[in-house]
Amino acid sequence: MVNPPDPASSSPSHHLLANMRQDLMRYAPFGQMAVHDVDYFLGHAAQQYYAPGELVLAPQHGPVVELLFIRQGAVTGERSGTLGAFQYDAGDLFPVGAAMASRAVTATYKATADSFILALPRESMLELATRSPAFSDFLNDRIQRFLALSRQALQATYASQALAQQSLEKR
Repeated sequence: MVNPPDPASSSPSHHLLANMRQDLMRYAPFGQMAVHDVDYFLGHAAQQYYAPGELVLAPQHGPVVELLFIRQGAVTGERSGTLGAFQYDAGDLFPVGAAMASRAVTATYKATADSFILALPRESMLELATRSPAFSDFLNDRIQRFLALSRQALQATYASQALAQQSLEKR
């Protein structure tokens, strides 16, 4: 008869947890957070691996259920119908806005290198935001920064369209 695995043996060792904590604390917001809050993040996150070119997240996956932290590697996001892509690297958390709003992402995300990602369930993210002012501030600041960038892009589009319209009217 085979004994079932001991649940305690499947949790990370103290040494591994300390190494992961030290790694995370090199990045915002973890460097500003209390150690017990970083440990909460690590205790509730699951590590995932994505090979280069592998799909990480897409709009068709529906509402985001996890906040992702890139421990190693890189992920590129592309929005359909727009030019250009953007990249998240080691130390980045994404998709903050979609996770906070419990909505689908608006871009397709693929690993561009061997990527190790910590996935924190949305419920744990919300709980951590209530426990840690530094984590909450970081999430809110990210959303505000993305809103400002979106506003600038929208204004640039309108300005470009207005110039094009004026150019057509002069002909």
